[in-house]
Amino acid sequence: MTVTTLRLSGSFVAWLQTEESDFGVGEFSQTIYVRPLRRGGRKLTVRLSERYTLAALALRGDGAVAWIRSIPDDDAEVDKVDSTARKPTVLSSAPESIPAS
Repeated sequence: MTVTTLRLSGSFVAWLQTEESDFGVGEFSQTIYVRPLRRGGRKLTVRLSERYTLAALALRGDGAVAWIRSIPDDDAEVDKVDSTARKPTVLSSAPESIPAS
């Protein structure tokens, strides 16, 4: 199957980009991107710490974004960036923050 057209609606889009390399000592990074679907909106890029992995990502219509990052069976942290902010704010950092699955 080949996708030739992709249409998005709304005001913003968010996605996670993961990069890995086995070359040398190896590298792993995860970055959250928030981009407007209309001109003039805020662009946001947040690079996550290497020791955590993304467990959940949520985007609000005004461009605010929140996520849960975790170390399996250890710890979790809930962070957010409000629609007018540029830097993340920690909402919670505890083992209880890990969502039940």
